[in-house]
Amino acid sequence: MNERFAHSQKILDLRKKYYLKYSKFLTPTQIEKVYVLERRMMNRLFQRSQNKENRR
Repeated sequence: MNERFAHSQKILDLRKKYYLKYSKFLTPTQIEKVYVLERRMMNRLFQRSQNKENRR
């Protein structure tokens, strides 16, 4: 469980870091789109990893 917390914290830290950078040249709506796309990509990768595990 601690590993999951650490991983989640790293992701949150990266999101904060890049939010500050993005906010200099993107609107809040555009930033939200970036994070929606990120979430979709992460979900796809998760689904692929689950499919690979189920095939074994």
